[in-house]
Amino acid sequence: MIVLLTSDFFTDYELIETENIDKTRERIKDLVNGKEFQEDEYYSIIGSVDNIGSEEARNQADEIIYISDFEEE
Repeated sequence: MIVLLTSDFFTDYELIETENIDKTRERIKDLVNGKEFQEDEYYSIIGSVDNIGSEEARNQADEIIYISDFEEE
């Protein structure tokens, strides 16, 4: 599955491929809420704001995940 992880206005994003979307969501939640991020074997980065346009990234993505959805109040 290809997932676009993005800020609300696509100012910062990564396009990733993941084998386990649930595990990837857990990692995103941990990162957003200040826990140490640990890379794992479940995903790989395909592109980012540095090397792929936002429209192309959206077109490639099977799912878009907004990072702000994981922020705890």
